[in-house]
Amino acid sequence: MDSGSTADLDKYTRLALAHGFLEVEIDGSRTLTYPTTGQIGTQFAAGAPGAALDCFRLVLSTASSLGHGYPVSSTQYAGAKCAQCGATLFR
Repeated sequence: MDSGSTADLDKYTRLALAHGFLEVEIDGSRTLTYPTTGQIGTQFAAGAPGAALDCFRLVLSTASSLGHGYPVSSTQYAGAKCAQCGATLFR
């Protein structure tokens, strides 16, 4: 995250838990992704800043008290729909 703040990490973790959408990976692991209202991170390529990261992804552990989160780009979710109801994940 651009801020490096543990308070921001805590805030986005809470938002992902409360409002994020659930992804279940092929191996059964679960993640929650929360679209933020702006840039929270920067992706670097060969040492130069590139894409703006505007979502927070929380990878859940098998232990309920463990997990880790990091910023990702919403572009990887463009056009993604809910497998159950067909609703668009991002508007």
